[in-house]
Amino acid sequence: MIQNESLRIGLVQLCSRQDVEENLERSEAGVRKAAARGAELIVLPENFAFIGPAARKAELAETLGQGPITSRMAALARELGIYLVLGGLPEPSPEPGKVYNTCAVYGPDGQLRGAYRKIHLFDIHVEEAIGFLESSTVAPGNQPVVLDLPPIKLGLTICYDLRFPELYRHLALQGAELILVPAAFTLYTGKDHWHPLLRARAIENVVYVAAAAQFGRHGPKRFSYGRSLLVDPWGRVLAEAPDGENEVLVATIHRTRLQELRRQMPTLQHVRPEHLGIHAKRDNGPPGKKLGLGQRRAPLGGCPGTPSPVPWQGVAPHPPGSQLTSRCNLRATGSLPTFLYASRFPFFSVLSHLTWMAELFHGGETS
Repeated sequence: MIQNESLRIGLVQLCSRQDVEENLERSEAGVRKAAARGAELIVLPENFAFIGPAARKAELAETLGQGPITSRMAALARELGIYLVLGGLPEPSPEPGKVYNTCAVYGPDGQLRGAYRKIHLFDIHVEEAIGFLESSTVAPGNQPVVLDLPPIKLGLTICYDLRFPELYRHLALQGAELILVPAAFTLYTGKDHWHPLLRARAIENVVYVAAAAQFGRHGPKRFSYGRSLLVDPWGRVLAEAPDGENEVLVATIHRTRLQELRRQMPTLQHVRPEHLGIHAKRDNGPPGKKLGLGQRRAPLGGCPGTPSPVPWQGVAPHPPGSQLTSRCNLRATGSLPTFLYASRFPFFSVLSHLTWMAELFHGGETS
C-alpha cells in the first residue's frame, strides 16, 4: 500500500508476440522482479498479453476481472500487495467486430480500481512500408480517467494519446500528479519523438510521467522503440530502461517535489479556459440552456460514460455489449474539446470546430 508522500514505481519493458501464455509469464516475472525491488505501483506496457494479427483481438477480448488474463493479473496484484496497471488489453465493445484498447488498474486487494479506454486510435501512414489502422479493429473510448490513490492522483493514457496535449492538460486540471503512458511506440517514430513528447507533457503540466514500453521485433514488419522512461515535473529523466526485452525499471517519485515545482511554476493556475474554450465546468442544464463562453455541446459520435459506482473518475465497469452512449443527450459539457471525440466523423469534426469558433466569439449557443 502507498503509505507516504513518496512512491516507488516499477516499469516493465517487454517484447510481446503472439503466444499469450509466454507473454503472461514474462509479464508476471517482470512484475515480481519490480515488487522485489520495492515497487508499490507497477506498470505493464500496452498490448502486454498479445501482439499479432489484429483479427485475434476480438477472440482475446474479455470483460475486466472475468477472463483469464485479468483474473490472473488481479490475483498477482493481491498476492504481492501492489497496484498493478495492465497497460492495454482488448475489452469487448458494443461495436461489432471491434474491441476497446483498455488500461486497467488493480489494487493490492485484487479489486479493479479503474479503467481507461484509449481515446486516440493509431491510424497513420508515415512511409510506404509503415502504416497502421487501429480503428479497423478498435473502438475509441470517450472518457478521460483520473484515479485517486492517496496520497497521489493518477492519470491514465495509452501510447498514441501522447500526441494530444489537450488530454494531458485536462488530466492535470482534474488533479493528476502522475500520468501513465503504457505504450508500443513504433521504432520509426520513437527514435525521434518518444523522449521529446514525454518530457513536454511532464513540463507543460508540471506532472510526473511514467511510460512502460514495448521493445524490439514483434513480427516480420512490426518493431517497437522501447526506452521505458520516468520523467519528473521539471522534464528531467529520472530513469530510463536500456534497449532489451524483459527490462525492469524501478524509481521513486516524491509528491513534495511536485508541490514545490508547482509553487515555483504555477502554470496550471494561469490557464485561461474562458479564452480557449477547452475546459469549462460541466453544465447539465436544460437542453435549451444558453452556453457561457468556453462551454461546449456534447460531441457527436461520443459522450461521457455512465456515472461510476466506485470512487474513481471514468466509465464504470459494464457487461459486454452494453450501450454506454445510447442515452446521451446534447447538453452542455466541458469534459474535453469536441474535436477529441468527433474524429470518427470527419464532417462533424469540421462542423463542431466551426461551432466552437462561433461560440468562442459570440459567447453563446449556436444552431
